[in-house]
Amino acid sequence: MNTMAIRINPGNLKSSEAINAWTQRKVRTSLRRFASRITRVEVHFADLNGPKEGKADLRCAMEARFNGRKPLAVEYRAEDLYAAIDGAARRLRTAMNRAVDRVNSRIHRIVRRRARGAALHTTRG
Repeated sequence: MNTMAIRINPGNLKSSEAINAWTQRKVRTSLRRFASRITRVEVHFADLNGPKEGKADLRCAMEARFNGRKPLAVEYRAEDLYAAIDGAARRLRTAMNRAVDRVNSRIHRIVRRRARGAALHTTRG
């Protein structure tokens, strides 16, 4: 079974075991449906304002790489790093759902066209 690798880059923030564990758990549970398709998820943290205070200055960016497709990247900004991780994980799950649904609907259209074409060929013969 293919296991999804998760790489965490703390950027200019001090990371902790608690943050790393939370990130691992959130990514794995959010993307559980796609685990067999994803090869790697990269997570990047940044404090956009540095030592200055400000609203929504913590950023969590996530990039998922999956079987033979371009990587999907999302980001979420919040005042709290845990909230930024949660938001980015939700956005990544939504982006993955859209990408997979788009591929599945394309495949269904192709199959229907081929089935219609095969039905026409068998009724003519």
